Parts: sequence; structure tokens; C-alpha cells
Amino acid sequence: MQKILLEILLLRIMLSCTKYQKDYYNSGNIKANYKTDKNGNWHGLYKKFYNNGRLEFKCNYSQGFPDGLARFYYPNGELKMIKPFKMGLLDGTVKGYDTNGIFNYSEKHLNGNILGYYYYDANGKMINGLEYLDPNDLPKLEDFNIQFSHRQDTFVVGDTTLIDIMHDSILKFQLILMFTNGSVKYDYRKDSFNFSFTPKRKGKSVMLINIQVNDTLRMNLGKKEYIVIDS
Repeated sequence: MQKILLEILLLRIMLSCTKYQKDYYNSGNIKANYKTDKNGNWHGLYKKFYNNGRLEFKCNYSQGFPDGLARFYYPNGELKMIKPFKMGLLDGTVKGYDTNGIFNYSEKHLNGNILGYYYYDANGKMINGLEYLDPNDLPKLEDFNIQFSHRQDTFVVGDTTLIDIMHDSILKFQLILMFTNGSVKYDYRKDSFNFSFTPKRKGKSVMLINIQVNDTLRMNLGKKEYIVIDS
């Protein structure tokens, strides 16, 4: 009982130190309303508005730090983005939307660190992305399932071959495929993402597989050699 009374007393003290404030545009329209603590920090629900009166942003704050779900809106009123905060740090899944309110983007965060980001089409299917990896714990080349559309052991000069590279926990989008003696293209199809390779001349071709570990680091996983023959 004493503990409950103490918590009530502390809450009353905090509320007595809280000030309600409003900011306005030159037009006279409200720009923001919020609460501040005794130190002048935002504390409680903060709302910001466009000059047209529509909500632009809202989030709960604790001692000046965003704490909870922050919601951002377009001038037309559609939801733009949701960001989860824990005392100022992003923690959880960020979700982004286009101007029509259709989900098209997400990020993963943990204690303020980004773990990956992803892009989606209008049907909610992921079309691109990058998951940040531990450079000291990358998969080995033999852990990948590599499939060719035909002639796995050899390539034919001028003949384009689709190459599908699969791994249980690695996104295809963060693999960078390189070949000697030919050209590589990224092949986006309705239900899949593959690479394609077209060899230039008879002889040998070396396939190099690199992986994008994060935004700035790319590492090589290994290489494979193949024979190229005339048609």
C-alpha cells in the first residue's frame, strides 16, 4: 500500500512540473502542441501539424527522448512511416508507405543499430533488400545451392544461362555475381530473382561470388571455374 501511495505522489510531482505548450505558424494555424518537463524537455505526447491543419507527426516522449511508436504522415493525411523507439533508440521494425498508404518499405533495428532494410511491391512482395551480416560469421560457398537453367558443367558461347543461388538465411539481393569471359545481368521475373550469364568466347570462365555485408563492406565468398564451349 505504501508503495502505491509513493508512486501516486511521484506522479503528482511529475505532473505538477509539466507544462502544456503550443506553437503556431505565421498564418495563425497550430504548428505543434506538446508537454515539457521542468528541464524544458518534451515529455508526453508531441503532435506536429502541417499548415493545412493535418497531422504531420506524433510520438510520445520521455525526458526529451522519443519513446514508443512515432507516426509520420503525408500532407494528404496518408500514413508515411512508423518508427518504434525505446528512449531515443530505434528498436523494432520501421514501416514505410507511399502517398496512397500502400506499404513499400521496412527496416529492422535493435538497440539503435540497423539490421537490414527491404523494399516491397504494391502486392507486399519483397523486391529488394539488404540484411546486415557479421563479417566474422559468413556462410561458405558450399552452403549455397547453385542451379543453372541448363548444362551445369559447361557454358556455350553466346548462350545466356539463368543462375539461381539460394541460401536459407541470405537474401539473393545482397549477392554480387561476377564472371570472367562474359557478361552478367540481374534477372527480375514475376516470381523470382536470378542472375544470367552470357559467355563471349571458348575456353574457361571463373565465377566469383561476393556478398554485401552492410552498406560499406563487400566480401568474397569464393570462386568456381567452368568450361565454355562453342555451340
